[in-house]
Amino acid sequence: MNLLIGVLVIIAASAVYGQDCGQCEPSECSAPVNCVAGVVKDSCGCCNICAKAEYELCDHPRIKSSKHLGRCGDQLECRVRNDLADEDKPEAICFCRIEGELCGTDNVTYDNICGLMAETARTNKKVKVHSKGPCNAAPVIVSPPDHTKNKTGSDVALSCEAQGFPIPAIEWTWTRVDGKTVFLPSDDDRISVNMRGGPDRWQVTGWMQIIDVKKDHEGDYTCVAQNEYGVAKASARLNVAVDEGNEKKERKQKNRRLKSRNE
Repeated sequence: MNLLIGVLVIIAASAVYGQDCGQCEPSECSAPVNCVAGVVKDSCGCCNICAKAEYELCDHPRIKSSKHLGRCGDQLECRVRNDLADEDKPEAICFCRIEGELCGTDNVTYDNICGLMAETARTNKKVKVHSKGPCNAAPVIVSPPDHTKNKTGSDVALSCEAQGFPIPAIEWTWTRVDGKTVFLPSDDDRISVNMRGGPDRWQVTGWMQIIDVKKDHEGDYTCVAQNEYGVAKASARLNVAVDEGNEKKERKQKNRRLKSRNE
């Protein structure tokens, strides 16, 4: 049945694109090379050509085209895109029939079986499926915190993104100017830490925020990402300049509070 459908598609394509196929001469066909999605017959059903790979444009009976785009390869099917705006020209691309992350024997995580098969064809290495789901991996800092300089009385925020599997947890440490290291959060009510998933798969984002920063908050703040397979660290330095106007304002407020207590 599948062979019959393939033959009908080839015949229909030849008619649609107005090709005069003539007599097939296999000896005149050029051998396709570097075909990551396998090979298929051309629109005349004569020569082998490279099949369309994942996310490449392909021929679909619902999409009219003046040119032959090609057929999808192994484990792929041609689908009409549903993510285009109404004013965009409709098009179809190749999608993998079976979705789901896989861990290859090369310890690389692939989005699906089609990606793994493409890598095998691209490198001529026999990459097989080791397990379903992503490969276990130690954390990697994909977006480290930035060095920051600000004035006293302002708010400061540092962020850090890490990736790994299992998804790592992010913690923060603060190495003060005097060399002492503090694990955050501490008893300093101006400092808070937070964490959420994302922005991409197998990633996590952590924040460290200081409200009404003081000169004493200077130092190196380190993002520590860890899971059972390892630890990754990245540091950023916070420099705090004294804002004389803000300091005078705070001293006045402090004196008023002391005065009101003594009255």
